Amino acid sequence: MKPATKYKETELTWLYITVFTAVENWDDFFSICLKTVLKEIEKHYGLKNTILGIHISGHSHMNISLSVPSQNKRVIAKYFDTHVKNYLEQLPLEKAKKKPKRLLFMPIPSNSIRYGTYDLNAKSKIFKNLDSTLSKIITEIFKARQVSMNYLIVEVYALLLSALKYMSSQQSLDIKNIITGVKDEDADLEDFSTLYNEEDTVFNEIKEEIECFTLFHWMKYWKKHLAVTVIKKDKDLGRNDADEELNTVLFLNRIMLEFGLDRYLKHSLLYILKIQTVDNLQFKSKKFIDNEINCIGDKIEV
Repeated sequence: MKPATKYKETELTWLYITVFTAVENWDDFFSICLKTVLKEIEKHYGLKNTILGIHISGHSHMNISLSVPSQNKRVIAKYFDTHVKNYLEQLPLEKAKKKPKRLLFMPIPSNSIRYGTYDLNAKSKIFKNLDSTLSKIITEIFKARQVSMNYLIVEVYALLLSALKYMSSQQSLDIKNIITGVKDEDADLEDFSTLYNEEDTVFNEIKEEIECFTLFHWMKYWKKHLAVTVIKKDKDLGRNDADEELNTVLFLNRIMLEFGLDRYLKHSLLYILKIQTVDNLQFKSKKFIDNEINCIGDKIEV
C-alpha cells in the first residue's frame, strides 16, 4: 500500500474499532502489532488522537478509537484491517467452553475485528474525559509488565479504592451508601466473597500491590483526573453531600463498565472494597486517609 499524501488539518472524525482476542494475547498485540500500525497510520495518513478501552470479562476485547482526517478514514480502516488481521491470524484461537447453539446472533469469533460497535460521541462530557484518562492508564499498564487477568483485576481495584480514598479526603461521603448504590439491587455481597479468601491468588496480589499507591505508575494521571473532574466543586451549582454520593456511584460504576467487568468480578471487588473501607475502622480515621493520599503521589495543582 502506497503512503498517502500529507494531509491538511481539516475536519476530524472518529474511527471505532473493536479487536476480539484473548487477554493473554493483549501484551504482544499491543507491543508488537498495535503500536507499529498506529505509528504508520500517523506517519502516512494522519492520527490526531487514540483512546484505548479494554473489556476483561466474557468475550474479551479491545476498543480502539482513532481520531483521523475525514478524507482518510476509509483508507485508514483498510490499512488497519489488513495489517492487524495478518497478525491476528497467527494467534491461537480462544477455546470455547462449549459449542454454541445456532442462534439469531452468533458469538463474534476470536481474533477478529469489528467496526462501529460503539460511539464515544454518545457519552456525556465527564465520561469522555474518563475514557481519555483510562486510555492513558491502560497504556501505562501495558508498558509496566506482562498483563494477566489477575493483574488487570488488581489494577481496576486500585482505581476504585484510590478514587474512594481521595474523595473521602475531600468531602463528606457515606461509603456504605456508595457501595450499596453501585451494586445490583438483587446482589448480596456476601455471596461474592471468593476473591477475599486468604489463599486466593487474586486477593494475595491485591494485598501485595496496594500497600502504597506510588507503586502504580499511572497514579499521576488518575489523581489529576480526580482532582479536576470529580473533586473540584463549582459552588454555583449548590451541590450537597447527596449529589456527591450519587456522582461517586455513577463514577465508580462507569469505571467497572469501561473495563468490562462481569457481575461476578464487579461484586467481588465491591465486597473487598467494603471490607477495606466500611468494615475498616482505620479507614474512618482522618490521619489514615491523609497518609493514604500522600501515597497517591505528588500534589497536583488544580
